[in-house]
Amino acid sequence: MKYLTTLAEKVGKEWFDAEFAKAIKDSDIALRALRQRCATAAKRLTKARARNTDYDHFATACPRAAQVVLDIIADQARQAAVLCRRLICLVQSNDPKIRFEPVGAVPVMWNSDEWSDASRCVSDWE
Repeated sequence: MKYLTTLAEKVGKEWFDAEFAKAIKDSDIALRALRQRCATAAKRLTKARARNTDYDHFATACPRAAQVVLDIIADQARQAAVLCRRLICLVQSNDPKIRFEPVGAVPVMWNSDEWSDASRCVSDWE
């Protein structure tokens, strides 16, 4: 969470507010208050969205941020492994066509039961 809040503070309030507004569209989450820090708003969004685990909504609203979050988690998992600790990230999506760039230089793979497009009911004709 520290890396995400640091990132939120570094991008600038105008950019953050624009992306935050997209991320909270059609939700009951309020916009960032005038004197509220970007990091505080990001924590509020993260906690609220954690209840809705469909990562595809986040990835659709903020594709670059969704990719960056996965990269941050991958980096933290590697650092945890160095310290003989474990960190796992499971991303749930209802979008069978969701795709991500490699995360931490490692391709993002479907699980063994869903790796083929046919098993996810995705055809080449769509």
